[in-house]
Amino acid sequence: MSLLSRFYGNNKVNEALVFYQRDGRFPHGILLEGEAGLGKKSFAKRIAAAAVCTGAGEKPCGQCAHCRKIEKGIHPDVVTVAPEEGKRSFKKEQVESLRSDAYIRPNEAARKVYILCEAQYMTVQAQNALLKILEEPPAGVMFILTCDNRFKMLETVRSRVVTLALEKVSTEDTVSALMERDPSLDAEKAEQAAVSAGGNIGQALRFLADEKTPVISDAAKDLAERAMQYTSENPLYVIAIGAITNVASALLLNPEIADRIVVVWLGGHSFEWPDNHEFNCFQDVAAVRVVFDRAPV
Repeated sequence: MSLLSRFYGNNKVNEALVFYQRDGRFPHGILLEGEAGLGKKSFAKRIAAAAVCTGAGEKPCGQCAHCRKIEKGIHPDVVTVAPEEGKRSFKKEQVESLRSDAYIRPNEAARKVYILCEAQYMTVQAQNALLKILEEPPAGVMFILTCDNRFKMLETVRSRVVTLALEKVSTEDTVSALMERDPSLDAEKAEQAAVSAGGNIGQALRFLADEKTPVISDAAKDLAERAMQYTSENPLYVIAIGAITNVASALLLNPEIADRIVVVWLGGHSFEWPDNHEFNCFQDVAAVRVVFDRAPV
């Protein structure tokens, strides 16, 4: 998403950003809360750009040197920190390194901005390490945290930041966002994806994914390799929980494993469920098609 792209819906968080940039005073700590796919990282990037933008008028301008570098992910004073690759663990050592860096003066901008993605995976030790600098932040330093649920953060951390909750948007806005990204997209297909995603633009984009491109992950690569040690007479039984993305990606990475695995997919829902939509299928429709077309389930 471009810095100048419209951030659909979410009037409250958009208004907060306008207030901060016009007032010229940004909170030293902001927590962006919302489920996966609502654009937390994109909005964090937008806040960071607005905080260091030197253009005239509304910020971010998208044109100044700071905005262009943030767009490309190469700004030396905007640092993104996330859990280690392939792990759901945000360690104390990562925060301590960030904390030490925060006391070094900015290279180019008037302030330094740290974006901490998926902060819900921070250990208690990591959160306490972060708390120390949130309590007495250096001048000109700003922290933007993203998480799926604010209550996964320590109360002491929550009390030191301003929390902005991102929300789902209307079907119409979802369609508009999809068409903005790809003007050649079939309108009917865009609406189907928007309805299926229930107002989650990121999820709608996943529904539009093709059935030829794997999502590369350690789990998918491991399955693609491990299954080759088995045969159709002695297959590898794969227990799948949740979205079926990794299994589908393994099949796309190595189609030969289709005859060497049996997928046991745990899905369904209780009789009390309000509808008969299969939640796990809707998480990655393209992956579902790949699996049912190619592998015994």
